[in-house]
Amino acid sequence: MTETLQSLTAKLIEYNRKFVEIYEKTRENNTDGDFFHEVKPFADEVKAINDQWKAEAARQSDFLMREGIGQRQLETAGEHIEKLSIQAYFVKTSRYTFINSSRTVEYTLQSLMSKLETSQNGEPAGEAGDWLR
Repeated sequence: MTETLQSLTAKLIEYNRKFVEIYEKTRENNTDGDFFHEVKPFADEVKAINDQWKAEAARQSDFLMREGIGQRQLETAGEHIEKLSIQAYFVKTSRYTFINSSRTVEYTLQSLMSKLETSQNGEPAGEAGDWLR
């Protein structure tokens, strides 16, 4: 059961890192992404995984609450993921807001991944948030 949540979480971590890459490229080129050819298809792809992740996290809410990861924290991460998948393509997106939202998502997903790995292996995984240092 945690295998599915773990694989979906890993995909979202990859997407979150891709958001930052897209954002940096957009800023560098000083050109917004094409809505129908880039933004919408990518946002739809991310939303499909994000929706699966939210549903699986809701199914495992008892486990997650015991591990100190609250439902509101997961909802916030899910909301940020959907916004970031679109905002990454627009030059006028606030850098401060974008980066802070991305860091919030990364921290939440890494914390979740750490808890899932610990419960699976019975031993602690790497510190959540190590990537921030």
